[in-house]
Amino acid sequence: MKTVWKSLLLAAALVVAVLSVTFAVEPPDDPTLPKGWFRAGSKPKEYEMMLDKQTVHSGKASLMLKFKGSDTSGFGTVLQNLAPDRYVGKRIRLSGYIKTTDAEKASFWLRVDGKEQNRSLAFDNMDSRAASGTQDWKKYEIVLDVAQEATNIGFGVMLIGRGQMWADDLQIEIVGKDVPLTEMIIKKTPTEPQNLDFEK
Repeated sequence: MKTVWKSLLLAAALVVAVLSVTFAVEPPDDPTLPKGWFRAGSKPKEYEMMLDKQTVHSGKASLMLKFKGSDTSGFGTVLQNLAPDRYVGKRIRLSGYIKTTDAEKASFWLRVDGKEQNRSLAFDNMDSRAASGTQDWKKYEIVLDVAQEATNIGFGVMLIGRGQMWADDLQIEIVGKDVPLTEMIIKKTPTEPQNLDFEK
């Protein structure tokens, strides 16, 4: 039971952390990163994040994240924000390939923001199905709905704790409503007692 609660608390902490970084002001382009992406995370200085032209899934380069510090309690992410205009009211899929070496947790994440800061309309960071250990290139997907009131779409590549990961060939596409959602929003605690007579 303690393990379950620890996992839930970690997931909640990651949601809050990713919420804060996606609302951050984007810095100028970093020449060590792919154009249009920027680095963030709860402890970004603990991670090396850069283009890698040696290890690729296809093409000439991939994105590499590697733990280089001493504190494994945080995460590093490389991300970008996207205006939701063409996706509003649609279901979208973020997909791509991940390769790992001794990774604790390596994943993509995707979130749909509304007007209220530090709350998301939809979110998934692959917490229960992240890549780990050492593995060759494998495809991963996240599927979320973009609500009518969406104001931003944030997405990125994330390494939690130790290890090294590569990501390549990401894409975002509109999919049909028949494609299952992967959403993992942590529901708010009710403010009133629920179903006390057990009839529902």
